[in-house]
Amino acid sequence: MTTIIYSAYDCLVKGEGWQENLDQNQHLSFDDLPQKIWVYPLSRGKIAFEIDLSKHDSAFYRIVKKEGKTLIFLIDGISAQNVKVFDINADGQKCKIEIESERVVFSSADNKKIISLGSQISGGTCGAFYHIAYAKVACKGGEYLLAYNTKTAVAKAFCGERITLTDEGFVVSITPQNYEDATQEYIVTKAGLKLKKQNFSSLGLPPEHSLSFQFMSAIKLGDLQSAHAMLAPSLKENLLEEQLKIYFGEISYIYPLNQTSVFAISGGKNIIYTFSIDGGLICDINDNQN
Repeated sequence: MTTIIYSAYDCLVKGEGWQENLDQNQHLSFDDLPQKIWVYPLSRGKIAFEIDLSKHDSAFYRIVKKEGKTLIFLIDGISAQNVKVFDINADGQKCKIEIESERVVFSSADNKKIISLGSQISGGTCGAFYHIAYAKVACKGGEYLLAYNTKTAVAKAFCGERITLTDEGFVVSITPQNYEDATQEYIVTKAGLKLKKQNFSSLGLPPEHSLSFQFMSAIKLGDLQSAHAMLAPSLKENLLEEQLKIYFGEISYIYPLNQTSVFAISGGKNIIYTFSIDGGLICDINDNQN
C-alpha cells in the first residue's frame, strides 16, 4: 500500500534505518508502509512525535485512506514552556490565562482549554469582553486572538496578519491569495461572540490550475459570493450560496492534493473534496463521504 505524508511545515521524517527532509507544502511517498515513523518539526520547537498508524485523529496529524493509499497530513505540534500568567475577571467569572512558548492555556472553575499554535509566541495582551476572556498574541503565522467562553468552556482561535481590538470586540485583517484584502469584524455582547460584518476585495476568478484550492479557500474564509462565482451555470442554478455553507460546514483546515482534489477538516471530520472543472469553472463536486 502506498503511503504519502503531506506537511504544512518544514520537518525531518525518520524511520528505522532511514530519514528524509520534508519541506513545507511538499510530500513524501512510500511504496511499502513504514512500521515506525517519527516527525521532528524544524523551526517549530524541539518537540518530536511518533505517528501511530492505528490512530487516525491526533493533534499532530490526520490519516485518510483513499483508493488503496494511506494519506497522512501533518498539522501541528506542541511545546509547554511557561511564559506569562494572567488572572482575568470576565463579568464575574474568574479565569486564568497562561501564555507559554507555543501554546495558550485558559482555566476557569473546573475546566481547562489548551490551544497550541505550533510556533514561538511573542508578546501577549489579555482581557475580557463580558464573559469572553481573550489572549492576543503574535507568532510565525501572524497575529492570533484566542477567545474563551468562561460559561461554556468553549474556545475559538482567530488568525490574521493584523488583529485590532475595538471597544466592542476585534477586527481580523488578512490578505488571502487571490484577494486584495479581507476583514472580519467581531463583537461581544452579553449573548456571546458573533460576527458583525465581513468585507472582501477579490481579484476575480483564479487560474484553472488553482481553481479548486481557491474555491475551498473562499469557503474557509466565508466568502460565499466569490466561491459561488467559481461555479459553472448548471451547478450555480442548483446550489445557492447558503447551500454551500450547509454542505461544506465549518472548514478549519485545507490542503491541496492536486489541481482537482483538496483535503479538508470540516466539523472535525476528514474529507477529501474532488472537483470537475470545465472552461475555467467548477461543474461538479464530490467528497469521500458519499
